[in-house]
Amino acid sequence: MGIDARILLRIKGPAPSKAQIKLWSWNIAASIGAEHFLLNKIEGRGAIRLSNSSSWDEPGETGKIYSQDGPCIKANLGETLLEVSLWSRLYTVGYERGDLLTLCAVAEWCEQNIPECEVWYGGDSSGVVAEPWPEEARKALRKHLFSKEGRTYNMVAATAEAKKGPGECSLCVPERGLQQTGFGGSYEAWSCKGCGDRFVSQDGGKTWQTNPKDTFGDQPRAKT
Repeated sequence: MGIDARILLRIKGPAPSKAQIKLWSWNIAASIGAEHFLLNKIEGRGAIRLSNSSSWDEPGETGKIYSQDGPCIKANLGETLLEVSLWSRLYTVGYERGDLLTLCAVAEWCEQNIPECEVWYGGDSSGVVAEPWPEEARKALRKHLFSKEGRTYNMVAATAEAKKGPGECSLCVPERGLQQTGFGGSYEAWSCKGCGDRFVSQDGGKTWQTNPKDTFGDQPRAKT
């Protein structure tokens, strides 16, 4: 089980109307891409929602309490809490997995389009609690992303094992090779970060498929 990214928005004033939240949700999906958010058409849940308003949250007053794997965050007087429903793993130093550039774009969109909005960033498990995420903090993470350690998490002990499986693609370089993205029982998944190809075996490495439709092991949770 990986750690998914979460973004909390602390805004001044009363809770926005359902119509306003729906409009923000539509606009951010249109600007950044709906594929980057966990959307639910059946329940009418868009990219942005009042905190503690989804089925998997602990009970609490919507817009006033943010539940996480750690101490809950409570709204101050005259403040409302919103959450962004993200489709990304967490990205941080030591856990370099998620789509950091999109996460930064989400934060910047919220700051620009939602009045008096303060962005907080954290994870959904493993005790990774939300903290303020201003531009200077995002810039420091982007600097880490662009360094040679920027994808350290996916590089750990991967290259040697991958060469025993599907091998390297034509764009691989010797010191990089393939990175493992999934495992369990007879299932293995590897990918080339240089070209985006993905290799999956369902029989312990005896046979391999390239870019199969099955994405088990690579996504945080299924969309509905």
